[in-house]
Amino acid sequence: TVYVVFTGSKAGKRALRVGAALLQTHSAQLTVFVVGPDRAATRDLHAEAISRLEKEGLIARLVDCPADIPGESLPDRLAGLCGIALILPLDSELYRQPEQFQQLLERVDSPLMLVR
Repeated sequence: TVYVVFTGSKAGKRALRVGAALLQTHSAQLTVFVVGPDRAATRDLHAEAISRLEKEGLIARLVDCPADIPGESLPDRLAGLCGIALILPLDSELYRQPEQFQQLLERVDSPLMLVR
């Protein structure tokens, strides 16, 4: 599985394109973690991710990760993942919260790719 974090930002959109490109060289599934500050924003980003994937002719599993809901945040959802790669947008809120980013690093067993 190729895992992508989609935030709707420029880097998030690039991360989605990088994930799509990896699928061309690997026979893999794509899982997209849709990250927003709350449920409403995450729902909007979910729709945007679907639209972008459809334009690429891709099918993916989408997992919503609203930051304001305990147990559904990105670090919680990424715990124990092991796949081809985890692609993260470099402008993610994770980097502004060092302890949350450290949790992510400790929980994920996949190679990480940061996209600007």
